[in-house]
Amino acid sequence: MVGRRCGYWCEEHSVFLNGRMWCERHANSVKWLRARDGSIYEIGPTAAIDDRSPNLVGILVDELNREMVAHLTSCFKDHEGVYIVTDGNVRTATIPKGRVDHTPDGPRVLHEVGHTAWQRGWGVYSHTGYLARVVLRVTATEPPVVHVYANGVPVLRRVPDWIAMRGRGTNADRDHATFRRAVMDAVTRVIIRVEEEE
Repeated sequence: MVGRRCGYWCEEHSVFLNGRMWCERHANSVKWLRARDGSIYEIGPTAAIDDRSPNLVGILVDELNREMVAHLTSCFKDHEGVYIVTDGNVRTATIPKGRVDHTPDGPRVLHEVGHTAWQRGWGVYSHTGYLARVVLRVTATEPPVVHVYANGVPVLRRVPDWIAMRGRGTNADRDHATFRRAVMDAVTRVIIRVEEEE
């Protein structure tokens, strides 16, 4: 974590981690980022102290894990030697920004610097490589935007409902459920079980 030092903690609601005291929210971000230590992802950007996106993407995958693994299992149950895994680490990513200019020679994509994001997801693989991949990328912006990719295709771009509705007195549990349903609906339209013809 870089930038300012976390000051939102007291002895009753703090966590000692990595040689420092953290509030519970920042401790979760540190936990997700420290999971990269000793891996090829260890060297890379570190989240700013006010960037909650590493924690958010970690929590979102945990919340969706049971349902997503069940869906992927049902889609690939007839394939031999297939494994389904949930990413153990939060990784850095970039959400490309760009626009398409239509020229007489055809469309031309003009790229600008992308948004910093953090990602985590699921993979279905065999000895030949990935058969399917679902990735959630959360931008390091306020509000954070969740980009959902299924097999490399963007299928959903949305601010989580409880964050979008912050301060409006809505039911946070219902907002979480609505967001989870939107993610699952988007993924199940792309990664489907192919029924065998009789």
